[in-house]
Amino acid sequence: MKPRLTFWGREFEGFERALNRQTEAFSMAEVEVHLIEISRLERSVVDEDLATSGAADVLLLVTDWLPNLIPAGKLLPLDNFLHDDPPEGWPDAWVPSLISFQMDDEGHIYGLPYHNGPVMTIYRSDLFEDIGENKAFHEKYGINLSPPDDWDIFLMQARWFNRPEKGLYGTVFAGFPDSHNNVYDFLTQYWARGGELEFRDSGIRIDKRVAQEALDYLSIIWHKERLLPPQAANWDSVASGVHFANGEIAVMVNWAGFAALSGLPGSPTYKKVKCAPAPAGPGPQGKRISLNAYWVTAIPRGAKDPKVSYEFLKHLASPAMDRITCEEGGTGVRIDTWRDPDIQKIAPYYEVLEEAHKSAQSLPRHFLWPTAARVLNEVMAEFVRGADVNHLVNTLEVRLRNLSNGDM
Repeated sequence: MKPRLTFWGREFEGFERALNRQTEAFSMAEVEVHLIEISRLERSVVDEDLATSGAADVLLLVTDWLPNLIPAGKLLPLDNFLHDDPPEGWPDAWVPSLISFQMDDEGHIYGLPYHNGPVMTIYRSDLFEDIGENKAFHEKYGINLSPPDDWDIFLMQARWFNRPEKGLYGTVFAGFPDSHNNVYDFLTQYWARGGELEFRDSGIRIDKRVAQEALDYLSIIWHKERLLPPQAANWDSVASGVHFANGEIAVMVNWAGFAALSGLPGSPTYKKVKCAPAPAGPGPQGKRISLNAYWVTAIPRGAKDPKVSYEFLKHLASPAMDRITCEEGGTGVRIDTWRDPDIQKIAPYYEVLEEAHKSAQSLPRHFLWPTAARVLNEVMAEFVRGADVNHLVNTLEVRLRNLSNGDM
């Protein structure tokens, strides 16, 4: 009788379709898949006992949570497995930015990449390449329509295409308070403007001036000019990607994988979408930041048979299974997958993924980060609801500075 593995991960149609095929192709065990909403998954793994109770044999986790899970001993290191029986091509078949974040300070590895796609510019090529749109845009702004090189040009383009009376909005951000895109959107603007997070034993120091600039910029889009759908306040990253694929958005900076939704025949934006690197920050301090959070498969401490769990991790990391991830709407993680001409036909970002990873920046790997992310999540939730930006910057500065004093 085959052993049985229980797999827990995030609810996403691309994951569901891929895992249906990938589990069927796994001969060593029966795999029972449970996919749940991301904030519920985070609570179950980080705050509760899903990783330790024996209820999970394999976990699909976003790298945001690893600075909490690894020090807490909730995941098993993979070093011995990787030494004795590594996945095909390990580690050279993956870019370094898809391996580093699941390591601890001693270099022990706690997960294998499954789904990635750093933040990139995703835009409606049918709109950007339209002759009439280009002529009119050039007359107004003095530049041609092309993927935005910096965030100031991005704002011009969002203004230009914002036509809610025609069912088209300039851009979209995901405002749902799940410590995911709402936090990342702030960090992208903060880092792109040269801001840094200075970790100390007592908390994190931020540059208030840069934080003010970041929120002022986002406030133009969210509140002052309303260049995005009002419903976006309740959309997570998946929903924002779905609405873009439905043809409701002209340009967005979002996870590259969502461009795959437009690569499916029958999509309203089929063959109408292209990708480019994320915009750079404005001015001489500006940086091009492609935020890099990705999903890894990991073995929880409570796994009943870690060896069989690892066999499934290795199976998912194989070239054939990585292709399936791409084919079903996820984003593969292997360099050889990205370079495959057939895979490049599936979604427009595969041709530029290696380039995007050159400017990839991951979230801080620090024990204070999970608490800091919760603070940012709460502050950004207030921002989306329209709270005063000056007040929010002061609140953020104080709460991050005093994290070790119990701010949760």
